[in-house]
Amino acid sequence: MDIDLDLYRHEVRVSTNPLARLSAIDISPDHPQRTFVFIHGFGGQAAQWHYQMQKFAVENRVVALDLRGHGLSDKPSKGCDMQQVIADLETALTLLKVKGKIVLVGSASIR
Repeated sequence: MDIDLDLYRHEVRVSTNPLARLSAIDISPDHPQRTFVFIHGFGGQAAQWHYQMQKFAVENRVVALDLRGHGLSDKPSKGCDMQQVIADLETALTLLKVKGKIVLVGSASIR
């Protein structure tokens, strides 16, 4: 199954002061078995999970976010620390109405 990810892209406002919007890809069948949340590493973007999302979206809800400063999300005027990333993730999942347990899938960048 080939999925056009842009058809499932949403803007999620995670902060109003300062304004911060994340780009989210959210795909779900009518009765998903579970929810997968994909988080990229430094320099990544949600679209990097294209193949994984195609595979898992058949039976599961899949969500991938462009974190602040990445992909199509807003770029912060100053740096962003791990606490902010976690707060953005929690806010985005709440706004997307992700409930219950999730399978969190991530990638790390090695410097």
